[in-house]
Amino acid sequence: MKITDYQQFEIEFDCKEVRELLSLYALDRGDLSLDESWAIERHLDSCADCLAEYEGTKLVNDALIANRDYLFAEGVFEKPTPEIRFNRVSDEEADFLLFQAKMARAITRRKKAEAKARNTRLAPYSKAASAVAACLLIVSSLWWAIGNLQSDRSTIKQPIAAKPHITSVKIELVSDTGAVLIPAGQLIAATDKIKTLRINGNRDMTLNTGTQLSIVSHNFGCIVKLGKGEIYTHVEHDGNPFIVETPHGRAVITGTTFNIKADNTQMELTVIEGTVSFENTEGFVNVEAGYKSQIAVNSLPAAPIICDTDSIVAWATMPEAEMAVSRYVFDEIDLPITQEAPVLENIDYETWINENRDWFKRQFPEIFHIKEALAKDGIEVGYPHLLLRSNELWRFVYPPTSLERCIEPAALALKQLASLYGKDSQWLAEAVPTVNFAADTTTPLDIAATNMEMFNQWQTNLEQTRRSGKITNSALMLDSLHASVYLTKTRTLLWLSGIRSSEDEKILNSLEEQITKANEITVQVFELVNCDENTCLSRSPEIIASIEENISAIAGIEKDVQNNMACK
Repeated sequence: MKITDYQQFEIEFDCKEVRELLSLYALDRGDLSLDESWAIERHLDSCADCLAEYEGTKLVNDALIANRDYLFAEGVFEKPTPEIRFNRVSDEEADFLLFQAKMARAITRRKKAEAKARNTRLAPYSKAASAVAACLLIVSSLWWAIGNLQSDRSTIKQPIAAKPHITSVKIELVSDTGAVLIPAGQLIAATDKIKTLRINGNRDMTLNTGTQLSIVSHNFGCIVKLGKGEIYTHVEHDGNPFIVETPHGRAVITGTTFNIKADNTQMELTVIEGTVSFENTEGFVNVEAGYKSQIAVNSLPAAPIICDTDSIVAWATMPEAEMAVSRYVFDEIDLPITQEAPVLENIDYETWINENRDWFKRQFPEIFHIKEALAKDGIEVGYPHLLLRSNELWRFVYPPTSLERCIEPAALALKQLASLYGKDSQWLAEAVPTVNFAADTTTPLDIAATNMEMFNQWQTNLEQTRRSGKITNSALMLDSLHASVYLTKTRTLLWLSGIRSSEDEKILNSLEEQITKANEITVQVFELVNCDENTCLSRSPEIIASIEENISAIAGIEKDVQNNMACK
């Protein structure tokens, strides 16, 4: 969904959402974005129950802070040691993590708003289905009661046997077409697609891509041996143990909802509902709902910290086609964010294209489908070469088409690209089934004119927000961040490819200027999202105006580049 009216995404919290953030709001340390803080303020003005809970939370926080020296001295809390302080993240890293948390919540809120809009449209059908189901339930209940009455008159009722404990584990791979049984102990891998398992009929587990695990029975329950990857699991409490093991430690669950991620260096547990015992040979912690903990190699389980569970489990809880994958931004921003753009002359081409392959695959999946189809026909060609020949790298759209990608595929450009390799429309339709080429009537794109229109739209949205006083609109910041990262990546690939082909020096210099300006916008968005209220109120108009100037500069450079290319 394209979003041009950012007012429709002004935050309105309900009681549950407010109470989840009250601790952060009461601390007043800048952990919340300003639009989150203001939304909580508006809610507290109209909700006496939440206001009372806030006042209680604030009272407890203030008392703990005021008496912290006494509490440390009495041993109520363990005072951090110099060694622990040494292992903490730097101030720059902490700022970046705070930035991630705020933008991740913005992503989650947008997806919830979109889902709510869809549910509203489907509500009449849902009510009708519920009414039919209720009628069927009543009829079936009556039929069952009559049958039981007749049975009681003619037979002697036998004692009811106790429900047996499960002594083996039943594993099913669940899909739209049904369920397939998997033997216990067999390696299960989710290579390039999210998978869903059902264990003993009452434990649903979602496997993220790149996950490898096996499941074995254990004391009437089961052990999940997670080699690597990420799982999201809901376990019904039935008295049987459910354990997740990795080389770093294990989580012991009875009944809860949780997320576990593991790699070669650590294991991370996030608890959404209930409480989980998180342990290894060094010790253990109990992790409650809304918190997460980590176990690194040969280390104690870390003290649980509050976290944004919605954003952490969004990969599993949202439909795949609508998943709010925050990595499209966060994985592509250097940590820490610096004021300096990357030095292009120091970039190794082969290393860079390999490191950024996944990002380009998310942005231009159709190009990679064509690459794979050509490889099957014996034609090996790199993805940068295909992107250059298709002209897709030059295109820009604002606001971004979705959270996952900036632009929609241009069917005509893909047809022209396929024809360069002697391939017809039928071959292309089989290679890229997600695009309806038969119905396409696209005329050639005027990339220069379209880009100018998009840059103007971006500037207009920023100006309207600045003039309206809604200076920290999370949706606008999210789109601006996506756009600036997109420009930095695509223009960097154009520049690097130009060096390899001895491209016109004037065009390369222009591209370098665009990359610098796009990087400045990324830094400015980071500053806007992370500033405190007083700083934002005083500096936001200035920062947003500076972003507008950078966009204007990028647009001017773009016009010059397109004119130079047209003259060649």
